[in-house]
Amino acid sequence: MAKIIPENPRLRTYGEKKLVKLFEQILDDLWTVYYEPIIEGKQPDFILFHEYQGIIIIEVKDYSKQSIKEINPDFWKIDVDGRIISVKSPIKQAIDYRNTLITVLSRENELLEKSGIYQGKLKIPIAIACIFPNLSVDEVKELGIERIIPKEQIFCRHDIETGENLINRIFCLTEHLFISKGLTEKETSIINQCIYPVITVREGASLYISSDDIAYMSEPQVSFFSFDHYVDELHFVIDKTNHLIRLGEARTIGIIYPINRSLREGTIAQFINSALQNLTLLVPSQSFSVYATDLRNVNCSSMFDYLFILDINTIRDGDNNYQRFNWLIKKSLKSKTNIILTANKKSSLTEKIRNRLAKR
Repeated sequence: MAKIIPENPRLRTYGEKKLVKLFEQILDDLWTVYYEPIIEGKQPDFILFHEYQGIIIIEVKDYSKQSIKEINPDFWKIDVDGRIISVKSPIKQAIDYRNTLITVLSRENELLEKSGIYQGKLKIPIAIACIFPNLSVDEVKELGIERIIPKEQIFCRHDIETGENLINRIFCLTEHLFISKGLTEKETSIINQCIYPVITVREGASLYISSDDIAYMSEPQVSFFSFDHYVDELHFVIDKTNHLIRLGEARTIGIIYPINRSLREGTIAQFINSALQNLTLLVPSQSFSVYATDLRNVNCSSMFDYLFILDINTIRDGDNNYQRFNWLIKKSLKSKTNIILTANKKSSLTEKIRNRLAKR
């Protein structure tokens, strides 16, 4: 479920309420949805942020077909309770917000590419969209809105009634610009602070994060592998699983991921299940079993010969998944399970694990 900031926003229109409910239902845990954040004195309706997917700035207009009297690239004339008012074009608003956010984020050197043809450019794409919750596809065409706003940036009633279509189109918005390699935990934090600054005042408190809570990493049953890309990481886990089963080195294997996050195509769960099925590792068998799920749904009574926990760079210190992660490893160590941890990016957790293992 996406994180909504602020937690209980005072939504003013039907469209905004419908969208927030939909975002909570269809977006995974790595999405953050900001409602009316203030960026250099400007206030877009929504900013969606995902550390792998990018940023989408959304303008929501609850106009009906009857209320729109005239449109052009710069200003629209809208009937409000019988009075005609002139308002800035939604696409102009979104472009203005995007340019302001690019300026703000570009002040942070860590968010800029250091080399190559994109040197000096932001590491993630920033896309824009205009959503018209009360207009049908046909009404958008009749009003000529597609002549003012690029078709791929227009979302209407049909899109928010079918959540799967909405999320697929959202992904296309950022990928149309360029495919991001993803951000580190620190870079993600910088963007969050730029969009919605949170200042914590500590008096005499140490900012050092102790690694004592992962002292169990010193156990010889635990190993850690880091990869440059999630595709390499997932293939390693699948290949290793197949190897262990075929050579008879394991009868029961668990493959656990913190979040069933979206990938370029499908989700982590779909990728893993498809790969396992292709290798006939999910068929009922008396000689072996492979169990794949997310951290939240791990069966408390499950015991494995080998346990893979992948994508651990998406786990954040102190969150529910971090607590669940610690619980699962400690439980597995008691049952003498071999534990293989994998990641595709650096994070505070992966660095703590790396440092702990170096002391072993």
